[in-house]
Amino acid sequence: MQSVDDLCTLIQEYAASPLSPAAAREDGFEVTSDLRLLDTGLLDSMSVLTLVVEIEQRCRISIPEDEIVAANFRTPAHLWDLVSSLRTQTA
Repeated sequence: MQSVDDLCTLIQEYAASPLSPAAAREDGFEVTSDLRLLDTGLLDSMSVLTLVVEIEQRCRISIPEDEIVAANFRTPAHLWDLVSSLRTQTA
């Protein structure tokens, strides 16, 4: 995962899965970097944890529990800022 666009693609793929709270959304729903993930119902507490695991595996980082807060999951751009920061710390 190299960019916020890659993260948006990951979230888009998750949103299309039957596990997503947004699975019932109509086709053509697009995840953009400024989409409000929690406010739109695209993510809930369980899907946040699923997404965290996927990001950790793909980016080879560990997201500390104290960083798993609503502010970091507000939009893909906010989440990408966190991921980028953690990657820098581990490099």
